[in-house]
Amino acid sequence: MPGSNTKLFAENLQRKYFIAITLAIFLFSLNITNAQSREQISYYYKGEKVYYPVSYDRLIIELAPGRSFAEHKSSIAKLIAVSEDSLQEISFTNQVLIKVGKDVRNTEIAAAVTKLKNSPDLLYARPVFKTSSGKYVSYGRDFIVKLKKSVSFAKVQELMDRAGCKLVKKYPFQEDIYILAAGFQGRYDGLAMANLFYESQLFEYAEPNKSTYDVKASAPPNDPLYNLQWAHNNIGSAAQYNGTPGVDMKILQAWDITMGNPNIKIGVIDEGVDLTHPDLQANLLQGFNGATMTSNPGDGGYTYPTDAHGTACAGIIGAIANNGIGVAGVAPNCKIIPAVLFGANIPFTDLSAAACFDYVRLQGADVISNSWISAVSSVIDDAIDRAVTLGRGGKGCVVFCASANFNSSVSYPASNPQVIAVGGISMCGERKSPTSCDGLWWWGANYGQGLDVVAPCVAVPTADIQGANGGNTNSGAGGDYFDSYYGTSVACPAAAGVMALMLSFDSTLTVSQATRILELSCTKLPLYNYAPAPDPNQPNGIWNNETGHGLINAYAALQLIANPDTTPYCFVQIGSPDTILCSSPILLSVYNADSSATYQWRRNNTVIGSGLTYNATLPGNYDVVQTKANCSATSNILNIISNVSVAATASVTAVCSPGSSVLTASAQTYVPSYCMPSYSFGTDAGVYISLVSIDGTTLNNSSGGAPLPYYTLYPQSGVTTTSLSANTAFTMSVAGGSYQDCYIWGWIDYNQDGLFSASESIGVSGNVGALTTGSIILMSLQMPTMVLQGCV
Repeated sequence: MPGSNTKLFAENLQRKYFIAITLAIFLFSLNITNAQSREQISYYYKGEKVYYPVSYDRLIIELAPGRSFAEHKSSIAKLIAVSEDSLQEISFTNQVLIKVGKDVRNTEIAAAVTKLKNSPDLLYARPVFKTSSGKYVSYGRDFIVKLKKSVSFAKVQELMDRAGCKLVKKYPFQEDIYILAAGFQGRYDGLAMANLFYESQLFEYAEPNKSTYDVKASAPPNDPLYNLQWAHNNIGSAAQYNGTPGVDMKILQAWDITMGNPNIKIGVIDEGVDLTHPDLQANLLQGFNGATMTSNPGDGGYTYPTDAHGTACAGIIGAIANNGIGVAGVAPNCKIIPAVLFGANIPFTDLSAAACFDYVRLQGADVISNSWISAVSSVIDDAIDRAVTLGRGGKGCVVFCASANFNSSVSYPASNPQVIAVGGISMCGERKSPTSCDGLWWWGANYGQGLDVVAPCVAVPTADIQGANGGNTNSGAGGDYFDSYYGTSVACPAAAGVMALMLSFDSTLTVSQATRILELSCTKLPLYNYAPAPDPNQPNGIWNNETGHGLINAYAALQLIANPDTTPYCFVQIGSPDTILCSSPILLSVYNADSSATYQWRRNNTVIGSGLTYNATLPGNYDVVQTKANCSATSNILNIISNVSVAATASVTAVCSPGSSVLTASAQTYVPSYCMPSYSFGTDAGVYISLVSIDGTTLNNSSGGAPLPYYTLYPQSGVTTTSLSANTAFTMSVAGGSYQDCYIWGWIDYNQDGLFSASESIGVSGNVGALTTGSIILMSLQMPTMVLQGCV
């Protein structure tokens, strides 16, 4: 009979309710909700439970009716031994958020919660939880339900009576939505009641009415040079040297989660820091002088007026944000321990380097930044080993070293496998090389075996020594900053700053855990192909010879830390044996596939298939989307190009060194900002190159100027083609012109897209020197075998 069924349902529900409440009370006494290996809470969303990690560095309490925050603020703070400033009133809910601190043990928090929940002035006390983006979330008594269409409110009322809940109000903008509140029976736990009500099958949904903190997206800080800081947020503006929008470390997004914790310390081993710089002083701790091995007041400061390198590195990490001056560091709320290793009047020694490592380790450094190179050294290796194994109470200091700037292999100490070797990229997403879009042809970031990650390393604003000292010798505030600083010396502290944000978010990470997260979360740059690294010391995802595991991504790293599904992380990468289509398809495959996930392959953002592999038969940009229960991720992009024929377009351009002139008539005239030559248009063979050819075939004889980037403006009128075979030498001839200190580049449009990218350079001449009108430059170009790659 219907009445019997209703009664049976109610009795079963009542039994279920009392079992659930008894269990909830037991778990509450342990201060655990859904105890697991990593403590989590869960509620129903779209019919499935979603899980979030409990966070013990925040507590939420609610004052009993009639109690005021002002009246009880002091007593609550004393009860659990926190400062009154740690309590934040949420007035409209009568709730109070308590900031406990990240370094407090969970057992101590459990004891604090026990004290709070026994207070007659409070209704409840519980830890908060975190979203996948790291936002703190709390819940109170209230929960939201939406009735199924066939359910009357009378049934809801019956359930409310049995569960000890009450109606708060009806939602005014939509029928069948109500706000309910858990009562004493349910420990005022809106989440537990929401789950219980949903399981009654009376509701389309039932969820706690959650409060999320710091939901706004971070606005750029008010530091006046921040608009130049493309490493943080690259918008491709002229002020940021016309880079590629989005090629950055995602610092603004990461700041939505954390701008750093003052308990996190970064050792900067360098040539000392300007200790009174207004953008740094508040973040500087007691320093050290490796030459004298002392840590007296003033030690850690620069010792010679031109020693600005250490100040620049410190500014990239920890310049104070939102103070209305200068720049903002990557981790502006963290602290810096400056250690002097070298300088104009301080020679570098191995022993001084070891002493600097040991000092910052013993002073509690979490991260150590090293923008210097040296000969290999056992005593330095020993000190690095102590930092990595003994630092941070055994969790280890995370050590970063610059790869160096010789366009060669990774230098020491970056080559030490215990450190994170940091290379550099341009604002266009290329490895910094003599042909990258920044136009600085005389240097490149070191790369190859041992390279772990890359970070921005050109045109990066940072702090300088104040006034007329340092590199910017302008007097007053104008000399306190560099608008542009260069080198992997810039990339290394940027990477160290990102690690400081990561450890600010979770200080329990070990060196290996933090390194894995940092490298797995790197952005795979589209100009490069990634595959498993041949070096067993680089196990964390796919890798590239020029960019390592990719460009550091602060926001993605913090998301990986926050994601409760940590085995493995929600992360996907793809690779292939080749990227040039010949007569057969190219097999694309997911790297380190997760059996619990599904995969959808895309070509140019359109879904084309599913599974762990895909046979590419058409050129285009391929990626794969991984979907799991609680998260999704998109892989790196593989650019598959079509069959390359033996006919390819080629041309040359010439660039000059500062103070000289350049006169070229290949496809354009390249005029760097530091070199403004005087030249004219027309037919005067003495003022521009009049002929470019390869093995006698004329390629171009036009003249004229064009803006950056100089390799993306082809084809132009006058350009022709000539047959070029793989693994064959050709002679490039350049006739006419009068110029000095110039270098000639050759380019082959391998994929025939009409563009000349950095990866398509096939050679550069030595300095051709001053030439007289009508001279011929002969430059031998060796076509690589891989150009045709079996497509003959």
